Amino acid sequence: MYTIVLCLRSPLGVALSLKRRNGIPLEAGLRLWYEYNIRFLNETSQTPVIVVDYDNLKSNFEAEVTTHFEELGSPLTAGEILDSVEGFYDTGLNHDPTERRHVAGLPRSIRRVYEILRARTFTYRNDPVMV
Repeated sequence: MYTIVLCLRSPLGVALSLKRRNGIPLEAGLRLWYEYNIRFLNETSQTPVIVVDYDNLKSNFEAEVTTHFEELGSPLTAGEILDSVEGFYDTGLNHDPTERRHVAGLPRSIRRVYEILRARTFTYRNDPVMV
């Protein structure tokens, strides 16, 4: 059995990035985020998943990386892990502050999928996630 590592970004952060970069309307960007992530949940219902919080990387890169390497059973020490990923993440490319994580004004279905993913709550069952 393998484990999937999901790099999760907030729905609003994704939609704003798509709008800024590609001119995609905010509502369309949110719908894209939802469609990709609901499909991910439904297609991986039998697979272990580790969620890397993209919005947390800028302020907490070392803890995110070392924690997830440990979850994957890495025999490396924290120092060796950090050496192995040096230069992989550029904080200058993360333009959206963590405040964008706030999703209170988003549709309930999008909020629910985001909550499921952020909580790292995956039910390993055959039936699809319905929100």
